[in-house]
Amino acid sequence: MKFNKFISALFLSAVVFLAAAFPADAQIAKPYRIFDGTTYVIPTASTNVYYYAGLTNTIGSPGTSSNLVLTVAEFDNVGFTFKYTPGSGCTNAPVGIAVFRSFDGGTIFETVQGYVWTNGPTALTVGTSPVIATNLDVRGATHIAFVPYNLTTGWATNVFLEINLKSPKYGARQATQ
Repeated sequence: MKFNKFISALFLSAVVFLAAAFPADAQIAKPYRIFDGTTYVIPTASTNVYYYAGLTNTIGSPGTSSNLVLTVAEFDNVGFTFKYTPGSGCTNAPVGIAVFRSFDGGTIFETVQGYVWTNGPTALTVGTSPVIATNLDVRGATHIAFVPYNLTTGWATNVFLEINLKSPKYGARQATQ
C-alpha cells in the first residue's frame, strides 16, 4: 500500500515538473517590438522596404506582400503603437502602415487592409514624431501582417512599431505559423 502511494506521489511530481519545464505552446501575452525606434528607416517612395543599420531589407515582395506577420489566434484585441520621425524632405505625402488580417491560418490575407494609419508630415512637423496608439480588434483573425510605406521625398527615421498582445481568449487554440 505504501509502495503504491510512493509511486503515485512520484508520478504526480514528475507530471508537475514536466508541466513547469515544458509550458504549453501558447503565445505569451506581452508587447512585441518589431521596429525599436532607433535605427530603422522607411526610405523615400517605398512600400514594404525598410533600412536597418544601412542595409536594405525587403518585406516580402514590395507593394504586394509582407513577411512581417504575427500570430494573433489566441487574442481578441491587440494594442498597436507606430511612430516615426520625419526627416528633411519627408513632407506633403503620406507615411504610414497598413495592417492586413488573415482568418484562415495565414494562407489568405484581406485584399483591402483591415486597418491603415497615415500621417502627412509638413515642413512644420519635420523632426517631430507623430504617434499612433490604438487597439486593434482581431476577433476571428489568426494572423496580422504589416506593410509600412513612405510616399514622400524624404526618409522616415526612428521607426517604432510595437504590438501588445492582450490577455488570450479563454479556451483558444494556437494557430500554426
